[in-house]
Amino acid sequence: MPIINFRKLNFLAESGKGDLVGIDFSSNTLKVAQAKGPLNKRKIVNLLSRDITGLPDLEISKVIRECCNKLGVKDAHIINTVPAHLILTKNIEIPSIEHSVIKKIIDLQAPRHTPFSREEIICDYIDICTYKNTYTKILLVIVARNVIKRQFEILEKAGLKLGSVLLAPEGLARSCYKTLKVETEISPVGIIHVDENFTDFAIVFKEKVLFIRNIPIGARSLLNEREKFEMKFIEEIKRSLEAYQAEDIESYPKTLILTGAMEELKEIEALLNNNLHLPAR
Repeated sequence: MPIINFRKLNFLAESGKGDLVGIDFSSNTLKVAQAKGPLNKRKIVNLLSRDITGLPDLEISKVIRECCNKLGVKDAHIINTVPAHLILTKNIEIPSIEHSVIKKIIDLQAPRHTPFSREEIICDYIDICTYKNTYTKILLVIVARNVIKRQFEILEKAGLKLGSVLLAPEGLARSCYKTLKVETEISPVGIIHVDENFTDFAIVFKEKVLFIRNIPIGARSLLNEREKFEMKFIEEIKRSLEAYQAEDIESYPKTLILTGAMEELKEIEALLNNNLHLPAR
């Protein structure tokens, strides 16, 4: 099984000059993105999606293989993402600034935040900042080992070798400036990513994810039962902002960015602007 690394999105350097192919099959929709070009100049050239609702893992492997054949994928670096609803995160302070010491401490502390044993989880962290020259503020990230094992096995049966496993909100954080044209160097920015069945709320500062909260309301609920879920959605965003503020991680965000399934949910922007004291776009 490949090493799961949430701290650095260094797959660009690892993957050399070949294609990059991102694959996500964590929901009812398989998503495949293909990027081509030389290092640091790669561009997304193809996007595919397929409905995989109710399919067994072997059939999902076949659909992935069909998509890759259609795109002409051969020696690409394969990236698989872990969405926020499959992970557990916790903002904590570690009494050390040494990476080796931090790793030992989180290895001991991680099982306290989950019902799983240490052998059943993979844990890593995002280094947020040094505090008082002796403490490190981190975002602890925990994922069940069987989640990663399943992803690895499905891709292996599709004839693909998994190169990197990445935290989806961190990918958004790194894409803020280049893709979304959002500056995160001066002050934190809130990202609200609406997917099919879930919404990821993340606070990003200097291209780092400081805080993550998953909301169990997605595009399907907002479209099919709008009256029931719209105000619940707003309340969950408020709770997310309050939870971030209570952690005293960094300053309060000055703007909210909506991403994901926004084409048919354009009224959400106005709803947020009318109910929150933050500009949303």
